[in-house]
Amino acid sequence: MQLNFKKVIKHTFPNFVERYRVLKTNFSCTSDYWENEINGMLMLADELEKYPYDKVKPKKYLKKNKHRKHAVVEINNTCNLNCAMCQTMSATRKRGRMEIDLFRKILVKLSKQGIKTLALHTLGDPLANPRLPEIFEEIRRYNFKTSICTNGLLLDRHIDTLIEYMDICPSISFSIDGAKATSYEKIRVGGKFDDILKQLELSNKKLRTKGMSVKIQFMICNDNIDEIGEFICLFRKYVLMPAYDLSFSVITGLAPDNQYFHDANPFPNLTHKNLMCFRPAGDPLWFNVDGTVSACCRDYHGDLTVGNIIKEEYDDILNGKGLRNLQVAHEKNKLSSFPLCDSCFRPDKRLDSIIDTYIRFLIYSFPKENSSFYQNNINRIIDILKKNSNFHKEINTLLSDLK
Repeated sequence: MQLNFKKVIKHTFPNFVERYRVLKTNFSCTSDYWENEINGMLMLADELEKYPYDKVKPKKYLKKNKHRKHAVVEINNTCNLNCAMCQTMSATRKRGRMEIDLFRKILVKLSKQGIKTLALHTLGDPLANPRLPEIFEEIRRYNFKTSICTNGLLLDRHIDTLIEYMDICPSISFSIDGAKATSYEKIRVGGKFDDILKQLELSNKKLRTKGMSVKIQFMICNDNIDEIGEFICLFRKYVLMPAYDLSFSVITGLAPDNQYFHDANPFPNLTHKNLMCFRPAGDPLWFNVDGTVSACCRDYHGDLTVGNIIKEEYDDILNGKGLRNLQVAHEKNKLSSFPLCDSCFRPDKRLDSIIDTYIRFLIYSFPKENSSFYQNNINRIIDILKKNSNFHKEINTLLSDLK
């Protein structure tokens, strides 16, 4: 009944849904909120300087893994692009879509564990799945919630489905890593910049008018780091509240081939081997199209399989031998049996929080500035973080200069 009530509200009063979101955000994200965010950012900057990853990484995993609140279900491992940082075409796992019966079995087993939130994205783009309406119908039936993360280029194929199932999928995130055709098409290999702009116009016309929450993500790398200001000015018209709906992160080594990551990583000074990664703790588990369960989204070849949900229960996989063997290898720094882990690198995760908070605060404080204003101030924090000292002091000075 609750889902049906939400469906009626969202379909009948879309303007109310949008106004409610604005009021809720304005109520919770006051000046006190931003003061706490900035203080937290400065604390992270201080920690990043004083305590590099080697000093703060965990030593042991919990002997019994905690149940998670969400899971990732790979409804398809097919994609319409072959992005530079993903290189999904290099995956050797058999390509295809998850059968509806298998998807249903997974939902039943996740329900028993109290999990009610799903992500539908691993190697594939969920909008590349022609059976998305059937997937959403099962999610609605079993009272789950989900959201869509997509490159956005296939939005027009599923626009009616997204509108119909807003009660269980109230938000969509577009991953767009360029403000110009040259950078976008270099990173999003196979995509056309003009096409994504058309799809975002469709989103404005069809989704936002229905009250759907639309977000846009930007992955910072050497190929686009000088156009973040242009990105803000170009894409802020496609979201309701730019300071909350635009997000920024630093490139990570997703594909097994690290060459693009190493070439495009702006922060080699703050990059570390991803030892004691949080993913071997089962945070979350990744359910592949064939029912095998992986510990990582980087598992392009099935090398990090830790179970099979068709044959096992969720709890048995979460605390089973497969996951524990991976944990022990990380704890002992003996990863030769897991070459994907042995070759995995990433910039310090604290960078994401610092940069994202700063850029969003910039947008919040100066919502109508031009691209040069944003870029000049973003360049300053990037230059600070490319050094190895005085993060806290220099960022604090930077914030003072904004007043």
